[in-house]
Amino acid sequence: MNSLDNLYAIAITISVIVACVFILKGLHLVARPSKTFRRQDTRVRMLLDERDRLLLNLNDLRYDYAVDKVSESDRDHMEQELRATLADVLRQLQELGLDIDLPKDVYLASGGRYGQ
Repeated sequence: MNSLDNLYAIAITISVIVACVFILKGLHLVARPSKTFRRQDTRVRMLLDERDRLLLNLNDLRYDYAVDKVSESDRDHMEQELRATLADVLRQLQELGLDIDLPKDVYLASGGRYGQ
């Protein structure tokens, strides 16, 4: 009987180990984000970085105009381009599910394309 008890103990131990492996594998699959989610997350981060860069460029442009580094016509042209690009970036972020408000002047500079 003693050897039969040992066999049962070994069988139970192996069963518990196999069950733990399956549970851990299942948790790993559930906890790990999908490739699609990771790609979308990377895309969101890239768009947010682009948004920040454009906002900084707009701010720098305003400063350059204030200290007479650029003419009014150049500033207007560059600002219009930056705002249109910014509107496109914000529209893409909105399409990815981020709720980002767009200032009215940026919307108008984009030709009304944002959110459509």
